[in-house]
Amino acid sequence: MKPFDVVIQPSALSGAVTVPPSKSLLHRALIGAAISQGTSTITPYVFSADINATINALRLLGVTINITDDCLVVTGMFPFKQPHTLIPVGGSASTLRMLLPLVSLVGQPVTFLTDNTLKNRPLDTYKSLYKTQLRITENTVTISKVNLPKEIRCDDLTSSQFISGLLFALPLLNQDTTLVINNPVSTPYIHLTCDVLRTHAIDITYHHNGFHIRGNQTYRSSDYVVEGDYSQAAFFIAAGLFHSTVTIHGLNYLSRQGDRVFIDFVKSMGANIVFDHDKIITKKSVLTGQSFDLKDCPDLAPIIACVATQAEGITTLVNVDRLVHKESNRLMAIIETLKALGAHIDYTDNTLTIKGVTPLAGSITLNGYHDHRMVMMLSIAASIAKGPITIKNAEAIHKSYPHFFEDYQALGGDVSFRRSNNDYSDDKRH
Repeated sequence: MKPFDVVIQPSALSGAVTVPPSKSLLHRALIGAAISQGTSTITPYVFSADINATINALRLLGVTINITDDCLVVTGMFPFKQPHTLIPVGGSASTLRMLLPLVSLVGQPVTFLTDNTLKNRPLDTYKSLYKTQLRITENTVTISKVNLPKEIRCDDLTSSQFISGLLFALPLLNQDTTLVINNPVSTPYIHLTCDVLRTHAIDITYHHNGFHIRGNQTYRSSDYVVEGDYSQAAFFIAAGLFHSTVTIHGLNYLSRQGDRVFIDFVKSMGANIVFDHDKIITKKSVLTGQSFDLKDCPDLAPIIACVATQAEGITTLVNVDRLVHKESNRLMAIIETLKALGAHIDYTDNTLTIKGVTPLAGSITLNGYHDHRMVMMLSIAASIAKGPITIKNAEAIHKSYPHFFEDYQALGGDVSFRRSNNDYSDDKRH
């Protein structure tokens, strides 16, 4: 994808959109189907950059994935037979972290080729577990065959994706395994992985600080319907709070997605939101600042921080330090961006404090940080700014929501596109 910038004029947003299927669930559904006996179907799908990375990686491992107009047809294979020994994963941390344990069960070493956005995404849990069998350079991660112990301890996690990767692999061992997790993070995403495992007839047992996983299990094929993505819906929910009525289709009211908590967050602030079957209707609202814990939902940080600028009083966001390990140093990106827009935001001791209500500045050019969620947050902020906002390197949107700007325009958003000159191309991590 060639770099491009967008110029967004302030404009009222209203109407209806259908958010893409959950990227988190689609990754997991693909991997579960890929290691199952038989053929599975997955619907719906959207070819974001991250999902393309998982599909291409599985194909290189020998899995057959056919694409029809309405579903992905996956014929599973495990053990992987004669996989390619070089597998590009681009900037998809989900692909890398969830496939590494499975690939560690393959006979020969396999190397994952990453782009520059992944070189700063930590692999600390796997470094401790795999030791010399894991070799990391600036743009490669090589894993050799590993004999895993019967008890695995995971401490000081920076991502739940390490646990998800292990949960996919451990049922395939010829031994039972106990997985001990101290200080878990983003636990709803672990629950999503467990749901997919059960869909494929895998039995795991919770204990008070982890899981017991029976060995010698077999994944069974299963058809899977992927619900809409709350992580993406949050941006258009915020648009409705700022403007008029916005309706978001395709969401499961009973979803176990961690980012569904965004509904609870903004309702506690006074948001006018109702569920009607598979859709959310959100309307312009008078908001009051509150305190939120982002330990289990760090991806909500950019948009809840944006919403906080339009809430009366003080909003505090706690457990934000993990944001430095996202596609950008997202903690720094949020602070720099909102300060540039005139917001009152401070950071101290793992906490962001935002004081509103603040009119947002316009006629300004801002960095997209090569971070899809920063680009989406800036797009929503631009709709209420005092003048146009130019977002540099907006192509980052393709990581998760390639048709975001089409949906934005369908709601009345005023977006123009131009080739990027890469003035803001550096990934600033401090």
